[in-house]
Amino acid sequence: MVHPSFPLPLRDSAGFTPASRLTTARERQHLHGSSLSDRPPACSNYGATRLEQAGPSKIWGILKNVVQCSNSVRETMPKLKTHSGAAKRFKKTGTGKIKRGQSKMRHILTSKESKTKRKLGKSSYVSDGDHAKVSRMIPYA
Repeated sequence: MVHPSFPLPLRDSAGFTPASRLTTARERQHLHGSSLSDRPPACSNYGATRLEQAGPSKIWGILKNVVQCSNSVRETMPKLKTHSGAAKRFKKTGTGKIKRGQSKMRHILTSKESKTKRKLGKSSYVSDGDHAKVSRMIPYA
């Protein structure tokens, strides 16, 4: 739709009259079975040089597109990505603490005492200083 204050051009830059462009859109609607008003606006960023080159009716269409794009506000926050390495190493408990495994149990076990190996085999909790950092890495755990 062209704003009433702008004069209608006889032909646009592509050589089409406005009536022939509407006919083409109606034919597309008939072929594809979807109305053009049902489609979401194609949000694209038009630069100032493109506005200067365009005619009055083209500028009105561009401005209408920009307004439609700025009105579409994101209703939900974007999803957070889980750190895949942290997801394999940490688990959250029911009370909100974060469990972790202990190190020094991979090799050279013959020189360690049985008591030490028993203690290292059990899991422990992430310290308070690292809790915020680790919980950011596993937001949905």
